[in-house]
Amino acid sequence: MKLDIDPRLPNGADVPRLVTRLYDLLRRMAQANNAHSDGYVHASQVLSGNYTQQAGDSILLVSAAGGARAITLQSAADAKGKLTTVRKTEGSANAVTLTPGSGLIDGAATLVLTAAAPKCQLVSDGTNFFTV
Repeated sequence: MKLDIDPRLPNGADVPRLVTRLYDLLRRMAQANNAHSDGYVHASQVLSGNYTQQAGDSILLVSAAGGARAITLQSAADAKGKLTTVRKTEGSANAVTLTPGSGLIDGAATLVLTAAAPKCQLVSDGTNFFTV
């Protein structure tokens, strides 16, 4: 990204143009800062049903108010080094079950989120997932 920055201060008539250019510059900087090879760094999904994690998802907000939910994570190889946050967003007794596309989560086939333990952060080493 090439930024064309004019160091001269504007006169009174050019102030709105300067404000527009500053806004555009800040917007482009924010886009460049958040850009990631598979989407945005903190792309999130708000869910109320079963779901399979997509490559760009890093935050999954899951409501199980209508019943238990099943979330299938990416394969451990595809998620290598990526931090995924999952949060059960309400206090019902219904569980949110996380199942990796491949590998294990802390040595188990699934991880269950409940009202008592409603959130987790996972990272993959390329073979398995681990809570952090």
